[in-house]
Amino acid sequence: MNARTTLSAKGQVVIPRDVRERLQLTPGTRFEVIEKAGEIRLKPIARHNPFPRTTLDDILSLPKWQGPAKSIGEISRLSDDALREIFAEQERNARS
Repeated sequence: MNARTTLSAKGQVVIPRDVRERLQLTPGTRFEVIEKAGEIRLKPIARHNPFPRTTLDDILSLPKWQGPAKSIGEISRLSDDALREIFAEQERNARS
């Protein structure tokens, strides 16, 4: 896609809305500015996303819970580390 924009007196450039939406750029997104052969390239600096995109296949491939049923209350009281350990143990058991 090609678009045109103008450099402001403050050195700012507006990225067209459709490009921002397509690339999921939000206010505060940081960029690496790359100058090469008389051209300028803006490369978004990847932010760590604690919730990466997950497909149904990703979910279905997770190891199945083998232990006794847990209530929502019991699960919500577990720390993230405890949950990771529970799922790691389930995965180890699924492999054996």
